[in-house]
Amino acid sequence: MPGICLDLRHIAARAEITPDDLEAAVKQAGHPVPKGGTVLLCTGHHERTFPRKEYATENSGVNVAATEWLARQGVVHFGIDSMRPGPEGKVNLLVHKACGELGITHIESLCNLEALLGAGRSPSSPADEMARRAPASPIRAVAVFGMWDAA
Repeated sequence: MPGICLDLRHIAARAEITPDDLEAAVKQAGHPVPKGGTVLLCTGHHERTFPRKEYATENSGVNVAATEWLARQGVVHFGIDSMRPGPEGKVNLLVHKACGELGITHIESLCNLEALLGAGRSPSSPADEMARRAPASPIRAVAVFGMWDAA
């Protein structure tokens, strides 16, 4: 299942990532959102804050409208470099609910997403399928580049 990593490092701590933010990041990446694939959201949060206490509270994240936007693009799931998909608080709870209603999953606490920026589209690992089927599960996420057939 193909994936793309979006650069959202300019979004402020605790801010909501909106559909406009995602659209701008897709345009900047120069690759479309892969239908039936994965979108990775590189906010820079892990790199900036881990392992300090701010890792648990200072993350930006998608809001419900951005979650719905991702679903309309046909993604199966999205991943983010923080311990929750939305900013801490009510928005995060609503994003979890929206994911369930929209039939998409999310992967939390990813790291090293900065290494994937500018790499284009990538086929994803078998861990994607496990994450999509499980209500909650630890995974070892791996991104593989250089194997994507552009045809």
